[in-house]
Amino acid sequence: MASRLTINTLSQEIEARIGVKPTLAKNLIKCIAEIAEKEVQSGYDFKLPGVATIRLAYRSKKGKRMVRNPQSGEMRMADPKPASIAVIARPDARMKRAAPALTSKGGKDIAAAYKERQDKAAAKRTAAEQ
Repeated sequence: MASRLTINTLSQEIEARIGVKPTLAKNLIKCIAEIAEKEVQSGYDFKLPGVATIRLAYRSKKGKRMVRNPQSGEMRMADPKPASIAVIARPDARMKRAAPALTSKGGKDIAAAYKERQDKAAAKRTAAEQ
């Protein structure tokens, strides 16, 4: 799998594709992020065409519920969760189509990496329990 995309590598990619200086590309990326933040703070949806729509979602309060203490195994009532507002990003149809199928090489690599992370986490949990 390829390495993660950072602001530096993204600005280099923009420079290579359209020929602008890396500092200008970085400033464009930061400007788009600031505009998105301002729109979301104002309560509006922010749509980056071809990528995603970012919006706010109201989460209603949750009542008391039964939870299990992982160390002692004891069941108890948890405190209710207050209402909150969450930021939601919904991918555009173009991004959904870009996801590889599980039967393709890319999809198999992603599934294998995910399974490896899950196995490591499970091994870490069992080591912590012992």
